[in-house]
Amino acid sequence: MFSALSSDVARSILAELYRGPTTKSELADRVGTSIQNVNYHLDKLVRADLVGVVDQWYSEKGVEMDVFAPDHEPLFLMVGECGRQEGVHDAVGDRDARAVSRSGGD
Repeated sequence: MFSALSSDVARSILAELYRGPTTKSELADRVGTSIQNVNYHLDKLVRADLVGVVDQWYSEKGVEMDVFAPDHEPLFLMVGECGRQEGVHDAVGDRDARAVSRSGGD
């Protein structure tokens, strides 16, 4: 999963998919990259089980296009000292977010 998300483009693609399901060509426009680059990163995101095909739409020319969306709810990972989560829930905009802290030498 971390390998699939190591690229800024891959993270941008995933962020766009959390805004709503869409096609490869629409992702390329939104992220400002080529369809070939979107293909490359989508393949990695699919193999990491982060996104998947959720539907098929038809273009104006009648060509069937896969529609992609995230496979899971968003996950927020915060690394740092315990007790320093002030405002994290507000920042991520999730009222149901739950902070899980772990202390110790692990």
